[in-house]
Amino acid sequence: MRKYMEKIKRIWAIALPMVIQGIVFQLQSLTDKAFLGNMDSIYISALGASQSPFIASMDTMVALASGVVIICSRLYGAKKEKQMNRYVLSNAWYSTVLTCALFAIWFFGTEGVLALFNVDQVLLEYCVPYIKICSFTAIWLGVESSISAYLQGRGETKPVMVCGLIKVLFNMVISYVLIFGKIGFPALGMEGAAIGTVVSNFISFAGLFVFCFVKNRTRFGWNYSTGRDIQFRIYQEILKISVPTALEYFLWNASNMVLISLLNGISYRATAIYSLTFGIEIILYMVYNGTGKAAMTLIGQEIGAEAYEEADGYIKGCILVNVVMISVFLVIAIFFSPQILGIFTKDRELIQMAAPFLIMTAVIMFSKSFNIIAGNGIRAHKDTKWMLYTQIIGSICTITLSYTLIQVFHIGVLGVYLTLWCDETLRAAINLKHYIGKYSSKHKKNDVTLIPVNQN
Repeated sequence: MRKYMEKIKRIWAIALPMVIQGIVFQLQSLTDKAFLGNMDSIYISALGASQSPFIASMDTMVALASGVVIICSRLYGAKKEKQMNRYVLSNAWYSTVLTCALFAIWFFGTEGVLALFNVDQVLLEYCVPYIKICSFTAIWLGVESSISAYLQGRGETKPVMVCGLIKVLFNMVISYVLIFGKIGFPALGMEGAAIGTVVSNFISFAGLFVFCFVKNRTRFGWNYSTGRDIQFRIYQEILKISVPTALEYFLWNASNMVLISLLNGISYRATAIYSLTFGIEIILYMVYNGTGKAAMTLIGQEIGAEAYEEADGYIKGCILVNVVMISVFLVIAIFFSPQILGIFTKDRELIQMAAPFLIMTAVIMFSKSFNIIAGNGIRAHKDTKWMLYTQIIGSICTITLSYTLIQVFHIGVLGVYLTLWCDETLRAAINLKHYIGKYSSKHKKNDVTLIPVNQN
């Protein structure tokens, strides 16, 4: 037990800043929902319909930096820190080309993209200007995600947390002023929320850039970096690891988009229910996702140091932490769902409709947390293709089952939550079995994926 407690402490040392940063990011979104939802519940539906496809595309781009985390954690564990910079610079340069292309797609093609997801015409007048403004955050996303991945690989996650806190503070102030039209500014509603998001995100990115490339230029070895360190060959090495992860994220989000489209076909209130429960669940998601990412970093560092036998306990420690946390939330959801939902909307009918689904969300989180933790353990061993394969299975099941339950059996919103539970439970079982069977201590000696990354 003492051994596990030591590993849990190491997990939290890296995870806590990431958890806080992730929660801060969600508070930024929830703040906008709270401000806008108390003006009119239609804004909640508009945010749910517009944010989901946009965030899905951004998540896919961020996932392309996952290879940087895995490679840098191994190099850090192997005491080869100077070689990390080539991977960061190469990823930042080439990823920026992709994120600028993403900006162009969203800025010039918002209506066409949203039309693919069956967004209600009533909502489009709110969604289109909101997304056009938010799309500017994609411009610097390639550099920002590369810096964050580099710091995570080193196990230095506090700077990301600090910048995240700064971001949410600026967002709360700017959004409040522009949404409601305070201190002489016009009341811009959703457009005001979008402006607040862009400005606060840029301030956060600027702080992270200064910390990494200015304040710690010497400590991180950037004084010795040149343009010759930016190599497409290095970027290809990163992509071999990160593309399966990006495709995995894309498929998960695509499946979620199908669910959103089906919900849009039921009613805007159905979309609002999902948006509310998902927005609340995402807070706890940041905890088990943060601990899972911390485990991936620590496992990678142990692999780099060739201390393979130490890697096992991080997965078990994460599972223990998250079972306790989700159990507490489930009890709270059972007794206080209306009060929790009431923070985000005054619509009593919507609160009554959403309350049982918040409890279902808590139940689903057990399977989702197991899946995420096992998945991060598998990725730490560079086995990202396996996670893609299981996501393909999950996406097929999600699309087929949700369509059947909603369109054939007509059980409405319940069909979405039953589908989510089946998908997460199936993939959690498959991925946990794979991790235990291939990467537990007794199998590590025969694990060819433990070979360190190419250092040439």
